[in-house]
Order: sequence, then structure tokens, then C-alpha cells
Amino acid sequence: MASHKHIGHRRLVRGISKRYLRAPNRRWATKIISGHSEREFVELMNGSIQGLMIQSYDFKPLFVNRAYAENLGYTVQQVLSLKTIDAVYAPHEARRLRGYLRARLSLRSKKTPPTVYEVEARHRDGHSVILQNSVSLIQWKNHPAVLISAVDVTERYRAQQALELSEERFRDFAESASDWCWEMDEQLRFTYLSDSFERITGCPKQQVLGITRKEFMSLYYPDLKLSENEVELWRAHRQVLDNRQAYSHFEYNWYRQDGSVVIVSSSGKPIFNKVGKFIGYRGTATNITEEKKLSEQLNFHASHDELTGLINRRTFDLELLNAIDDAHVSDAEHVLVFMDLDRFKIVNDTCGHQAGDALLKQLAELFQNVFSRRDTLARLGGDEFAVIMQHCTVEQSMRITNRLHEEISRFRFFWDDKAFTVGVSAGVVLISRDSESVSRLLQNADSACYMAKENGRNKTHIFSEDDKDLSRRQGEMHWAGRITQALENDAFAMHAQVILPIQTSQNVFYEFLIRMKDGNQLIQPNAFLPAAERYDLSLNVDKWVLRTVLAWIRDHREALSKTELFFINLSGKTVGKKTFQDFAVNILREYQVPPEKICFEITETTAIANLNEAVKFIKKLKDVGCCFALDDFGSGVSSFAYLKNLPVDYLKIDGMFIRDMCTSAVNLAMVKSINEISHVMGKKTIAEFVENDAIFGVLRNMGVDYAQGYAIGSPFPIEELNDPGQYYRYQQ
Repeated sequence: MASHKHIGHRRLVRGISKRYLRAPNRRWATKIISGHSEREFVELMNGSIQGLMIQSYDFKPLFVNRAYAENLGYTVQQVLSLKTIDAVYAPHEARRLRGYLRARLSLRSKKTPPTVYEVEARHRDGHSVILQNSVSLIQWKNHPAVLISAVDVTERYRAQQALELSEERFRDFAESASDWCWEMDEQLRFTYLSDSFERITGCPKQQVLGITRKEFMSLYYPDLKLSENEVELWRAHRQVLDNRQAYSHFEYNWYRQDGSVVIVSSSGKPIFNKVGKFIGYRGTATNITEEKKLSEQLNFHASHDELTGLINRRTFDLELLNAIDDAHVSDAEHVLVFMDLDRFKIVNDTCGHQAGDALLKQLAELFQNVFSRRDTLARLGGDEFAVIMQHCTVEQSMRITNRLHEEISRFRFFWDDKAFTVGVSAGVVLISRDSESVSRLLQNADSACYMAKENGRNKTHIFSEDDKDLSRRQGEMHWAGRITQALENDAFAMHAQVILPIQTSQNVFYEFLIRMKDGNQLIQPNAFLPAAERYDLSLNVDKWVLRTVLAWIRDHREALSKTELFFINLSGKTVGKKTFQDFAVNILREYQVPPEKICFEITETTAIANLNEAVKFIKKLKDVGCCFALDDFGSGVSSFAYLKNLPVDYLKIDGMFIRDMCTSAVNLAMVKSINEISHVMGKKTIAEFVENDAIFGVLRNMGVDYAQGYAIGSPFPIEELNDPGQYYRYQQ
């Protein structure tokens, strides 16, 4: 237990401290010391937990208690040994303290309380200490002095600074962020809105603060009619608020006074006091207008054709599936119409893809005017369109498609100084409870559309299971599957047929011909190549042929030296494809086959149908060293008109003229005319279907350059081509 003396000592210290803090003027210290010895005074002051220091007017320390010295990491003697107390303060603080002293001295004749302020001091180890000083002017040992009491408020100061910084950061964020911050009271009246609210919504805060959203809408938008979806949206949101639930990403429209609309995403949480009473909501709101527009654009582009604005193939397939499901469930009937443009490629080849795109956009608008708004119209790709006619019979759909054909027949497409007519061939399929799948419906509609083209174009053909023409078309689809399997299983074979020079003794040519293996039998190309063209398999077939032929030539150098040219047929779909150009150039280099030994053969109808692309294709490969032959020449109605634009080296005269030239004066004249004009243009001629000696003799006398046919030599497997000289009858 503490002694009475010690207890009394502590009470005395506290009493002196209180008296000192209330001391009104400089006579305070004199009164204290007059009642106690200096030793007792020092003992009492060192027992205080409050830092005390007495200094002269020139800042020399005269007295320091332990608490003051320890606050700064010093001993009492270390502080007293300092020439000036400036050393314990930050550099800028010494000037500040001297300013305080001058201000106090100017008021010393007045009775004023001590000056209290905060000052930054330096701890002996270098870190800052914030002291709250109280300054009084006193008499110390009969000399004027300054009494400073100091309390270490460093932690409080730092906490206050952190709080102020946090509040400043919040204000800066709230006013500059793309969001705005808001608060509501327990009646859901707005009590706070950050400045961003006005910038984003265009609405003054004063119009909203103090009222609920419903009251705001009644005051400023009394005539606004919300959609049913919006009404239901706000009804559900009010239920959330009434249940005092937190919510996030609540999206709604803010109608600005200038007529524009801002899409807002709001999140909020309920606020409760310490006893659990609801006192309001607090949250943020974000302007997501641009993000919403971008999202809608992305969704639109994902589901619509960029050129025409119609829905695309992926979305159409989903709509078609819905129509099938509806037919199965409700026994309803709908109609699928598949449409393919006629003569579209002429516009593309003559005027370029920009003109083709413009034509597609104009036709898409025409289709939209013909078909009903409730119908689902789509561009499936290229020049193919389709429409689902809801709750419609086949007879009703035919009336609409007949009107479509009439509109198309009157339509003219103008580009620069040219005018074009186009057509649309359509295939109609009923969607009923018997419909199986999307792919089967589209397959049947495509087949019907193909028949419409074969029947004269710009017509409609109705699909029927017992349609013989469609059965043939279905047969082509069967061939498409077999072609794919043959490519995967290497089930093709190559034959060769000689092309004999008639007028010279130069080496022969050979044309390579593809066959499909079927067990021990071989299937002729006219059975499967049309299906390859139709179903975009011809490019893969042509790549297989070129790779196989070049590999054989690489491995048979003797045959290469005895053969002038090797002819390789290309399909219509391959001509103009840059992928095949690059493939041909690379594989010629890879197999080290001289390009001048290769002649690519394309049909006249293919070249004319894709004139611009064909010319570019031919020139590209001729630059490498290859040459070109035009097959079936004379079969087109304007053969000579296009010939001067095609940079080919050889013309293969159509076999329909050659076969009967000895008995038909017209055919003889045609062959003679083609041969003479070709020579004038610097091109060599090849007669196909030379089947007897009489035809061969007439061709020789006429001056035709080469002959090909059964009278010259039949096709044979490429594996048997060892000595080229043994496979034709007429030796030079």
C-alpha cells in the first residue's frame, strides 16, 4: 500500500498541473516557486505525465521535465545542453514558434489565456512527433521566460489525417466517377446525390432531393407512359425495397428532359442503425447506355447478316426448329421457301463485288416488301435466301412466290452505265407434323430450288417425295457422301489418254482423267463430278488430282522427257480460288515438276460464267509457267466474243461438232471456222471425240493441230504409262 506521503505528492502534482493549465498570466510560476523550494518544484514537475518546458525568449531551454524529454527520445540533461530548442523542431516550425512568441509579447499587457497550437517536432531517431503545445509568458528566476506544456498527439493527428484523406478520396471519386452515389431515408426519399448525377441525367439535384422517385415522376413527368415491361419492372423493384433487401444491377431508363434516354444500372443496400432499425438505403448508379448499345449491336451482328440486315443462317436455323416444334405440338402448318438468285454472278464478274453487294441489299428490300412482316426472312449466305411463312399452306405460298417472280421480272439493277436483270429460283417445302429436322427440310428445299433452276429459272418448284427429278437430285446428294468417303479413303484412281500432234512430230500430250473405285469396278466422272460441283467438294477433288499427278510425274522422269504436256482438268468451282492458286504453286515447287509441262484445262462455260475471276486465275498460273486449254469450245452461244479476252493456249473443239463432221456440212464448217479463227489468235486447236480414220484424215487436211479420241487411243490406268509411244495408233 502506498504511503500517505506518496499519495499526497501525486495529488500535489495534479493540483499544480491543473493550476498551471488555468494560469492566466506570467505570475503563475513565481507564485508556485514562492511557496516551494526549487528542488521540490523540479521533483513535482518530473512526476507529471504532461511534458513541461521553460525556455528563454531566445529559445534556450531553462527547464525541462522528464515527460517532455522522453516524448522526443532525449534525457533531461541532453535537452538542457542544447544551445537552442530549435533543434527539436522541424525546420519550418522554428520560424512558426518565433512568430507565436512575437504575437504573445505584443499582447503581454493584456490578460489572455495561453496559446494552444500543434507543432511538428523531431524525435531523436528522426521520425516526426506531433505535439499539442500550450504557450504562456512567465517569470523564471526573475527573468521573462516562456512556459510550454506539450501533449503527444501523434496518433490522434495521424488518425485524423487518414480520416480526412479518406473523406477527400470519397468526395473526389463520387464527383468524378462515371457512377453517382445516392442515399435514401426510411421513407425512401433521396437525401444525398453526388454531383455526377446532374452531369449524367441532366437533372438538377434539387428536383430530386427530399422526395421519393414516385413523387419526382409525378411532378416532372406526369404525362410519361411507361411500357408494360417497365411498369412490371418497377413493381418488382418496389417489392425488393419494401422487403429491405439488397439489390444489384437493377437496370432502368432515365428519361432526360431533352427527350433522350439514359440506361442506368443501380445497386443498393439497406442501412440499419445499431439497434437494427431500418434508416434508409445507400448505393451507386452507373450510366450503361453506351455499353448497352454496344451489347445490342454485338447481339444484332451475331444474329443478323451485316450486309442486308436480315437474320443470318444460325438464327434462321433456330427459327426453323421452333416452326417444326410448333407443327409437332399444335398440328399447325408452315411453309419453308428456299431462294437462290439467278444471274447474280454476271453482276459480280462484270462490275465487281461492290456492285454485287449493292444488288443483294436492293433485293433484300424487295423481298421484305413481298413477304409479310410475320414471316421470317433470312440471308443464308452468298446469293441464297430463305423465308418461313407462318401458318400458311403451300397454295398460299405459291401465290406469294408468283408475285415475287413478277416483281423480280420488272426489277432492274443499274450500275454505272449498265443495266442488269436477275431472277430468283425458289423451292417450297411444307413444314408439318411429319417434318423431321432442320437439315432435312433445308435439304429438300434446296433440291426443289435446284429443280426450279433446271426448269427455266425464276420459277418455284414444290418438293414432293415421289418427284422423279427430285429423286435424281437426291441421288446427287448421295454421291456427295460417296465423294467425301473416297477422299478420306483414297478411293479415286487416275487414267490417262493421249493427245496426238497431227501436223508435227513433236512429243505427245496426255490428259489425266479421274475415276472412282467401286470394288472391282470404276465409276466414270460424269456420274459424281456434278455432285462435287453442287456440294462444294470439287476443290478437294482437284487438289487430290493435282497432288496424285505431280507425284507420279516426279517418280517417272523418263515419261516426263517423252511427253510434251500433261493436261489436268479443273472444275468450275476451283477456277478463281486463290487457295488453289497458292496450292498449285507450292506443290509444283515441292515435287520439282517443271510448270511448263503442266496444262490446266477448264470448260468454256465455266470460264465465261466467271470471266473476270477466270482471267485472273489463268494469268496468275501462266506467270509461274503453266499453260491453259479451253475445253468444249463452241458449245457456248457467244464463244468467239469471249475468246479474245481469255489468255488460253489451246482450244479443244467440242466433240459434238467433231463426231458428225464427215456427214454434216454445218459441223464441218463450224470446225473449220473455229480452227482458222483460233490460229489467227495464236492458239492451237485440239479435236475431241476422234473416233475413226475418216475424221482423223479430215482434221489433218484441215490443219487442226491435235487429235484426241478412241481412234487415237483409249484411256488407261496411269500405272501402265511406262512408254508413252505405245498408247496411240498413229505414229509420227
